[in-house]
Amino acid sequence: MDLSPSLDSFRLSGAPPNAYYIPDLISEDEENNLISKVFGDVCSPFLSFGTINKFTLHPSQSGLSLKIDGGVPVTDSKKGVMIPEPLPAWLTSTVFDRFKQFGLIFGEDSAKLDMPNHVLVNEYLSGQGILPHEDGPVYYPTVATITLGSHAVLDFYPHPDPSPTSAPLLGSQPQPAFSIYLAPRSLFVQCDELYKTYLHGIAELKEDDFGDAELWGRLINKWAVKLGEGDHSNEEAPETEGGGRLLGRKTRVSLTYRRVERVLKAKIFGSRIVR
Repeated sequence: MDLSPSLDSFRLSGAPPNAYYIPDLISEDEENNLISKVFGDVCSPFLSFGTINKFTLHPSQSGLSLKIDGGVPVTDSKKGVMIPEPLPAWLTSTVFDRFKQFGLIFGEDSAKLDMPNHVLVNEYLSGQGILPHEDGPVYYPTVATITLGSHAVLDFYPHPDPSPTSAPLLGSQPQPAFSIYLAPRSLFVQCDELYKTYLHGIAELKEDDFGDAELWGRLINKWAVKLGEGDHSNEEAPETEGGGRLLGRKTRVSLTYRRVERVLKAKIFGSRIVR
């Protein structure tokens, strides 16, 4: 992946190669507009056309997937394919401009400036999370996630057995190898080695205790945690004005941008595929 200096300056040290964190990718007004579009379109009439689908995740995952935009990948083949649908402008107009600003592309040829063709919109209520999982080989190994509404702590686990599957890690879970704090309006990008060799998940918690030595010790971007004023990049967790180190989780919406590598140039009419 050919990285521009602008993106490379946001590389997270202490994590495997190719982890990037950009705080405040969007403004508060842009964040509020995206949230209103997410919930305003959930009941949109064109749900029936399959461009946006509402469904629940794997039974062991408590987050709710509100939408899939761009088409639904078919994963019964080795790498999977997708019959594409156009992405709505509200998901692309501002966001794609920011991606290009930082030199973020989703393909091997930097001259093509490939952008995502698939967006997953997830809602997490306070106390909800998602089991450790991988996104799998259907997608180009660059994933960009924008966090809206509330923070999250994204935990990473070494992949026990990298494979083409993307099933969540069930049963007893090991301790995370490291974690990354995701603030509202931030962009987190994982690609290449990190994408392929680590599982990622979010613990089911109503609040995060940054006074916990284990959590604070494994947090890669301590400086991003904003509990009070000042620089929090030191080894001691920050305190809020009340002297606590707890940060409650509210409703969070994540926009996960990816590119499906194999796309069919076809449209579905009824049960027929027209090429």
